[in-house]
Amino acid sequence: DSGRGIPFSEANEIAKRLLASAARTAKLTLVVEDDVARKGDPHLGRAAFVGTRVLRWEEVDDQAASAVTLLRRGASGYPLNAYVCQGTATDLGLSADSQLSPVLQERIADAVLGVLVSVWDAEAFVAVVSPALSD
Repeated sequence: DSGRGIPFSEANEIAKRLLASAARTAKLTLVVEDDVARKGDPHLGRAAFVGTRVLRWEEVDDQAASAVTLLRRGASGYPLNAYVCQGTATDLGLSADSQLSPVLQERIADAVLGVLVSVWDAEAFVAVVSPALSD
């Protein structure tokens, strides 16, 4: 009968530690599905598209601050899905305003080492990661 609010800052700090730790041993890019924006929307910024769906990304460095900001920036303030992918944005074929071909979609899918989704009304994240990401 009672709920517990988790401050965004606490959830963000845990996500930052996970991503920063993983980025110390591998080149990583965080790719976020934006479940609200659509191709053609004003103020999209850097985004790629699968049909009309919007993908945003941020390469993860050893601080992971920009990547964690991305988790909150798109999709009504939280991601529908966020994928931690091995490789740089260039390796994955991500470029601004590009339509991702099925080949590039497969390349991104093959590079996924972890998935983060929001829970509890976007207060926190659940991460499912491969052993390669959690070492």
